[in-house]
Amino acid sequence: MSRALSSRLVLTALLVSTTVSACQKKPDEAPKAEAKRESTAPLSYVHNTVDAEASLYFPDSFKAHATLHETLSAQDQDALKQFANQAVTDRADLANDGFEQPQYFRKIVWHLTAETAGLVSAYSQIEEYAGGAHGNLAFHPVLWDKASDKPLDPQTLFAADADLKPAENYLCRQVEAERSKRAETPITQASSGFGCPKLKSAHFVLIPSTETGKAAAIDVLFAPYEVGPYAEGTYQIRLPLTVIKDAIAPAYAAQFGGNPAPLPVENLPPEALSPDQE
Repeated sequence: MSRALSSRLVLTALLVSTTVSACQKKPDEAPKAEAKRESTAPLSYVHNTVDAEASLYFPDSFKAHATLHETLSAQDQDALKQFANQAVTDRADLANDGFEQPQYFRKIVWHLTAETAGLVSAYSQIEEYAGGAHGNLAFHPVLWDKASDKPLDPQTLFAADADLKPAENYLCRQVEAERSKRAETPITQASSGFGCPKLKSAHFVLIPSTETGKAAAIDVLFAPYEVGPYAEGTYQIRLPLTVIKDAIAPAYAAQFGGNPAPLPVENLPPEALSPDQE
């Protein structure tokens, strides 16, 4: 083999080796994490006319959950526009019949209560006046599955064959205890004329845990009229993990653990808060 040919072969080998090395990722070179998309939906929406005042508010924690925030914002804005349009018709009809009604009102304020490894728990508090003697209030909880990026039926958390009676008995006793405390006299659900609530139809949210990525309890939210008369207002009853643990579906057992931690601090404008929250 000539010296010139040998040199060319060596040079070719070096070029191939260099090319292969350049294409190979270094062992300590970590793949770049894909940036998480931030929501583009607004944190507030206000539609105010002579017939209706409609508003919507989210704390900035929703920005980190883009699809959840954008979905809720679009749905609620549509609902508020329909509410405002209906107010025009309703108030005009009442005025024609000789009844002057105050401006209609609906305010929706969202709260994010807990985030586990696989779930996000949130709820809205809806204050509304649409004619009549007084306004009303309602709760709308949402449980969001992070893997599918879609809402999940909260009842899915409970096993299909779960015995919910122990948890429901505890819930009923806590409602009675809270009512008795407010009235400063013992009152049972039976004597109040309202039955004991059922978890299958209850609105509830997850409560954060001292263990990162887990929930440690659920809070059951009752609007006026649901477990007591309107004058008693709302009830928020906590069911600790010890009470609901046996009822949790195996698929979601890993999402629970630890002890309850404080709810997240929310950044909401003053106009989003109720008088007792200011």
